[in-house]
Amino acid sequence: MRESVLRTLEIATTKALVIECTVPKPGNVSRYIDFPAQSFEHFLISAIEIGNTLPGLCARHALGRAVLHATKRMLNAQHSGNTHLGSIILLAPMLRSAYKKNGKLQFEHVSAEIEKCDWRDTLDYIKAIKLTDVERLPDIDGKMNVKSGTVGHVVSAHRISLIDWMRAGVPVNALCYEYVHGYKLTQEIAGIIRANWEKGIEPAVQHAFLYALSRYVDNLVIGKRGTGYAEALKARAEELFEEECAFASAGSMKRRKLENLSSELVSEGVNPGTTADLIVGALFTVFIDGWTF
Repeated sequence: MRESVLRTLEIATTKALVIECTVPKPGNVSRYIDFPAQSFEHFLISAIEIGNTLPGLCARHALGRAVLHATKRMLNAQHSGNTHLGSIILLAPMLRSAYKKNGKLQFEHVSAEIEKCDWRDTLDYIKAIKLTDVERLPDIDGKMNVKSGTVGHVVSAHRISLIDWMRAGVPVNALCYEYVHGYKLTQEIAGIIRANWEKGIEPAVQHAFLYALSRYVDNLVIGKRGTGYAEALKARAEELFEEECAFASAGSMKRRKLENLSSELVSEGVNPGTTADLIVGALFTVFIDGWTF
């Protein structure tokens, strides 16, 4: 029974990660776009590695230790650096909860699993983040800043739980927002994907991506270009979402608007990576419910 549940979680996780990196989305790696140091193939390899290992890690270990081990697996699976840390962080509590609930995803239980995490989990999350390109993240005011050299000492000295550490990042980090607010965005994005499923997986995901980008400023965009740029991108994404540009026909003005945004972000080296992580989480909720195409 437990092996069957684990296999179900592995399949849903892999599907979510692979579909996310396959579908073209503004500013992100896809089967049509590579970054200078990271290719589509790097993301695919990471997706397969994480899909096959993260559910088991979450079943066997505390959340912090599972995230740390999964981050190391990701970095060892390919040599382009951080491809999916945000997805690992977002998926881990969902996987741990779903494993305990025999493959059923209940977000109240996901939040309960996060609430159980203590300061030792916080330290492991910090270690995992520091293994990657931490300097790309925006600063968090106060002593909770993961980029600070003393954050580990502060967490240890004050026994800061994971949820309390995440609360400090809510203003600038969508993953922190999700941990604190019961995966509100993830559930909304999943609803949009489901509502447009029959229109095709690619436009459904693109439409959901625009929604996600319009709902919360992407912290990787803030880290790259600042809050002003991120807010302007958020407003632009809202316009394209409202116009349903993802469903427009090839060559139409609406489709060109979406293509122009993609080209601009790529040329400027801006990738809304945290928004892509939200898509992974949303796709996981869809696939774990048995949706197929």
